[in-house]
Amino acid sequence: MTQQVNQYRRDFLAKILKLSTAAVVAPDILLADSSKPNIFEALKAHEFIGQDGKKVDLDKLQKSLESRFKSVSHGFNACATHCPLINSALAKLGERSKNLTSIVIASIPETDGANQAARDSFMKTMKDRRISQDITILYPSRDGKVSDAAAKETQLAFANYGHDSNANEISQHPPQISLFNPQGQELLTRTYLNFIKDLDKKPIFPSQGVVK
Repeated sequence: MTQQVNQYRRDFLAKILKLSTAAVVAPDILLADSSKPNIFEALKAHEFIGQDGKKVDLDKLQKSLESRFKSVSHGFNACATHCPLINSALAKLGERSKNLTSIVIASIPETDGANQAARDSFMKTMKDRRISQDITILYPSRDGKVSDAAAKETQLAFANYGHDSNANEISQHPPQISLFNPQGQELLTRTYLNFIKDLDKKPIFPSQGVVK
């Protein structure tokens, strides 16, 4: 009888240890908002041209990024309002985790995605903002050609993705940044003004600590 009780206790403690370890190792899963669509399912409703000028295979992109946290935001190369502040927030986000990649959806693809020189210029602008993580720029397209009309559809689709934005407040593109766990579930969506502040209230990258 004593042996059975001791085995029960060992099994019980093993289960508790497993649950507590999961909470430490994978807080992103516990914090995820499962009511929102997976980010890649949302992206697959649209068509994009990549940095190389070719149509993006979103299934392939998803597989290549499946082990990493992902941020998604909008922007364009000549933006002087939202973009510098969004990029500043992305740079700070990159300081908090090395297991992160950032996806930027081009808001004016007919200019910024018109040719390789324009795409290279856009990428250089992003890197010049001291964003250390890998960046993927997606240029909304239609029938294989970059399209500002397609960009507007994409912006409206993502404008109310989070809880801290409003489609009526869009000037040239949605002002929010969304963060997703490696499984593609949303962890946090805020405007660039509140993103880092609210991120630090519930650290999603505990192993990295909080960088001031």
